[in-house]
Amino acid sequence: MGEPRISCIIPCFNAAPFLAEAIESAVNQTLRPEEIIVVDDGSTDDSANIAKRYSDAVRYQLQDHGGTASARNLGLQLARGDYIAYLDADDLWHPEKSERQIAHLKSEPAPDIANCWAQNFWMEDIAGEENDVGNWALAQPQRAFLIQAWMIPRFVFDRVGMFNTSFTIGSEHEWMMRSNEAGFEVTPVPDILLYRRLHRNNTTRREVDEGKDAMFRLIEGHRARLSGKRKSSPATDQS
Repeated sequence: MGEPRISCIIPCFNAAPFLAEAIESAVNQTLRPEEIIVVDDGSTDDSANIAKRYSDAVRYQLQDHGGTASARNLGLQLARGDYIAYLDADDLWHPEKSERQIAHLKSEPAPDIANCWAQNFWMEDIAGEENDVGNWALAQPQRAFLIQAWMIPRFVFDRVGMFNTSFTIGSEHEWMMRSNEAGFEVTPVPDILLYRRLHRNNTTRREVDEGKDAMFRLIEGHRARLSGKRKSSPATDQS
């Protein structure tokens, strides 16, 4: 058996200030991904040139601007690996993320999907926020229900499907909900393996109203799928 084939997919939209650090955190893994795919979602900044500097390690793919879900889907279509690991262009991986998560997926009893713990960190443009949150949960290590914290075997996508592109925000949570409904087990590596960068241009910060709408749609979609399952289940004999 050879080493596991990991595809790292980095969706990118106008992330020039952070992209190089994200790429390097993937390149410098102790268990290095077989491929690192940067999907540029129509950036108008210097993201393309930054990605192309790593042409020996990175496959660069440009698409018309279609949103994060669309970029993640294209990366998945291009990926050749047996394991899929997404990384947001403004976040960072611990150097041993891939190694520890693959070991977790091969442990006994093995989960279907591995996640980890994450630590938020603040950029200078919102440094005051870090002081304001003090010891609140936002500043503490958290079990990461974030797609960039997960290591996902390819067969999971074969069953769950791709990301829902009708979600401009929250498509990863909608996908996670569907994976849970499909019965896939997610357990964490009990270490901080993702560092999530907080800055003024985080999508969740800029698109608050869209985020509220996405949460409503997530709940409604979940209820509808559960209702559909109940209706399609054979009736129980009450006699």
